[in-house]
Amino acid sequence: MLPCIFLLVATAITPVFAQLSGKVGPLTSHASKSAIKTCNVLDYGAKADKATDLGPALLSAFTACKAGGTVIVPSGDYVLATWVTFEGGKAWALQLDGVIYRTGTSAGNMLFVRNANDFEMFSSKGEGAIQGTYDPCNVV
Repeated sequence: MLPCIFLLVATAITPVFAQLSGKVGPLTSHASKSAIKTCNVLDYGAKADKATDLGPALLSAFTACKAGGTVIVPSGDYVLATWVTFEGGKAWALQLDGVIYRTGTSAGNMLFVRNANDFEMFSSKGEGAIQGTYDPCNVV
């Protein structure tokens, strides 16, 4: 069993004042992205069973839709044991309607979007979520 160590960190917050200029939001509408292609993670091996690692299926779905389209994580409970880097991609969306629970113990970013152009992430039902807490003292 791992020892539980609790750390309290205090930080100072410096206010930053800035003004947005130009359009905010996706450049390509979600409907246009979905019209190109949709990639449901269930079609790539994902299971909403709160046991099967979503990482490989999510990466495969992204690879299939990264040139334009929508990656769909439908309603259900998923686990993420391996981290996913979404490298590149243009005019794509991640529709997160399920709940992703962290089961992996690696440091770093569970989901990392890098060098993307015209990316959006949303939940069509307002139910999608990522539970990123990992507590080695309370592993189920």
